[in-house]
Amino acid sequence: MEWKVSKITVMRHFCTLLLAVPLLMLAPVGARATDLTLLAMDYPPFNTLNSTGEPEGLSVELVRDMLALAGLKGSVSLYPWLRAYTMTQDNRHACLLSTTRTPEREALFQWVGPLYDNPWVLYAPRALAPRIRSLEDARPYRIAGFEGSAAAAYLVKKGFRVEYARDDLDNFTKLQAGRVDLWLTGRLQAEALMARRPDAAPLEPRITVRTTQLYLACNRNMPLTMVQRLQRALTQLARENRPYIIAHRYLDRLRLRTQPALDPWSRR
Repeated sequence: MEWKVSKITVMRHFCTLLLAVPLLMLAPVGARATDLTLLAMDYPPFNTLNSTGEPEGLSVELVRDMLALAGLKGSVSLYPWLRAYTMTQDNRHACLLSTTRTPEREALFQWVGPLYDNPWVLYAPRALAPRIRSLEDARPYRIAGFEGSAAAAYLVKKGFRVEYARDDLDNFTKLQAGRVDLWLTGRLQAEALMARRPDAAPLEPRITVRTTQLYLACNRNMPLTMVQRLQRALTQLARENRPYIIAHRYLDRLRLRTQPALDPWSRR
């Protein structure tokens, strides 16, 4: 009797396995654990949309090269900053492009980088520019920053008056309309937005508040092996000067007024 019970049990397990195999074969390829969700905000020229609505930019292209070299797959999608930030924290296979690495964010993500340098610069209309010779000179004025920005948080911590907008395009518009006095943003971000609006009133860069670096910020529960593969790929690409090549191709195409040193790897 014991033999019969054991035999029946084995047959039941075997039949269950046979039924499961077709279901496994129907599982979508897109569900593979190696597929990454890459999120970003519209932050030209690092991440933005081209004329056909496809993501492009310095960071977008560099991260795609990293994925290819690491043998990983993923697609880039653009969202408002705070939404992309939250989505990355909620998805263990998500990474956030062009993220400033700060002490406050350090434990929230696993970091791959640096991708590019990103100086924070204070911009002023020409009429006000001569009065802004130091950061302290900006204290009486209304400074535009976007919600969730590390740069804006840095000034708020120092007691400056920051007025928030959804993104830097809104800040640029507010400054043009006189609703704020100064604008704190990344140097290339400002140059890229001004290049889009050649008819706008000219702005002048006055103070470099701080030089920071942009990283790929990955969910803190992402498998460490995936993070390590991405970092090794970036290191290899940096040895081949790939970040520099990508950066200057974009800057030449955009005809930006300034072409600062963007490649943090060149100093190593």
